[in-house]
Amino acid sequence: MTFILSLLPLLCALLAIADVAYAQEIVAVVAGNRFITSSGDTIQLLGVGLPKSGETASEDARRHLQQILDTAQQAILIADSLVADASGAARQRYVYLSDGRLVNLMMIIDGHGTAAATPVHSMIVPFTVAERTKGAGINLGDFIPEFLREKVPGLRNRGDSASTRASGTPPRSRRSATVQCSATTKKGARCRRMTTNSNGRCWQHQ
Repeated sequence: MTFILSLLPLLCALLAIADVAYAQEIVAVVAGNRFITSSGDTIQLLGVGLPKSGETASEDARRHLQQILDTAQQAILIADSLVADASGAARQRYVYLSDGRLVNLMMIIDGHGTAAATPVHSMIVPFTVAERTKGAGINLGDFIPEFLREKVPGLRNRGDSASTRASGTPPRSRRSATVQCSATTKKGARCRRMTTNSNGRCWQHQ
């Protein structure tokens, strides 16, 4: 698994980009993996499935996505050339915030989304690894494409210090993208889940 983690930045560099839309305004979050832009387009987080635990989990996922997107109001939408847009369907995109955070990956790491097996896309391996490891050893700073570093002010030198927390506030010190949940389980042990939440608690211990 360590070897696979070391390859993730390389996989990101091989991202098959088809189209990029900058500064897209978000007007409504309708599901844990979908939102609507000011242009009227419905955007689906590419490679992210909804939780399978019922309506409560789905609503929690929607609120979590709302919290993440509220920190930016705008997003950078990247189309994968491996995934064609279907007529009348939501447009599947990688969604980046202006600080370089990849929303798709955050939702999976935070336990509010699953790594969807279909459609096949450029980041299916990193997303699957993130789900299985609950984000341990994964740094969202490694998933900023080089062209975004060149295009978006402030991203040129963002690496493992990039904030991946939903609050959008800068971290107090350099650390990895995820932290172990600070909550204590019913058995008295520390929760083993990883999270990017600003309060240091995973989805189950909010």
